[in-house]
Order: sequence, then C-alpha cells, then structure tokens
Amino acid sequence: MRKTLKFSPSKIAKMGKGENVSMDVIERVCSHFQCSIEEIVQYIQEGEDEHDERGNLEANSI
Repeated sequence: MRKTLKFSPSKIAKMGKGENVSMDVIERVCSHFQCSIEEIVQYIQEGEDEHDERGNLEANSI
C-alpha cells in the first residue's frame, strides 16, 4: 500500500501509531479502496480512551 499510494515511511508510521494524518492521506486511501471516510476513520473525543462499551480495545488505524 505504501508504494502504490506513494506514502512516505513516516506517514505509515503515524498511521500505525494512531497519530493524526492529513486529509490528503485519507483521500488517497478512500480513493484507492473506493470507500467513504466513515469506513476508515473513527472520531475519539480527546480525553476518552479507545475502549468500546464492553471494555474491548478498538482499532483506530487505517
């Protein structure tokens, strides 16, 4: 995916760590996989953890 979408290693590292990425990165992923932003992005309010209502850790990376 990195080579196909021409992402730098640092962009891949950010996604792997759940860090912020630019809208350009999100647009390229959505375009490549022909999906909507809602299918790949999850909003987590600052200060909230990444656990669902059952206490399971949720994935938040692309």
